[in-house]
Amino acid sequence: MTVRKDERGVRNLCQSEHGQGEHGQGELGPREHGQGEPASPDGLLPTATHLKHTASQAQRSAHSTQHSALTFRLTSRRGITLLELAIVLAIVGVIVFIAIPTMNPSKDEATIDLAKELLAYVHSQEQKYYGMHGVYAPLSALASDPQLGEQFDQRFAGDKPEVNGISFLGPQAESQFYEIIAVLPDGSRYSVNSTGEIRALQ
Repeated sequence: MTVRKDERGVRNLCQSEHGQGEHGQGELGPREHGQGEPASPDGLLPTATHLKHTASQAQRSAHSTQHSALTFRLTSRRGITLLELAIVLAIVGVIVFIAIPTMNPSKDEATIDLAKELLAYVHSQEQKYYGMHGVYAPLSALASDPQLGEQFDQRFAGDKPEVNGISFLGPQAESQFYEIIAVLPDGSRYSVNSTGEIRALQ
């Protein structure tokens, strides 16, 4: 009986020491864990180091996205091709071809305008002569008239005067009506009559 009691006492002592050792190790666990970053109470929330690392990654990602966008814009800008240049030049050429004639009248158009102005002038002189004498007269008579001759353009003094390359054919005698024809260098003709109408002759 004494031997059994001693064995039981030894067992109880061993179990007691063993329990204290495990309890001590359990107490050291949290202190050993505390050597690094403290963990969250529930183990779900991120630590400060993790948040800092995540923010750094996000910043690098944003910088990479901006760089990629800038690179795309720069690479998307390309120089003009020869075909595009040829098309632009063709369009400009057509515009110039259409615009120049309207901006600078041709020599023929300028000659026609001059012929019409001269016909309008001789018509006004014929009307003045008619107002003074009651009849229309040859251009030479207008040039020699005492009252009208001083203001009359003496280039029209002849029976078939020529002014700036334009020939004029007027009435050959006094009459109640008249027609004066202007013959241009290219052969085209314009006329004016006692009504003052200036028209092109076929």
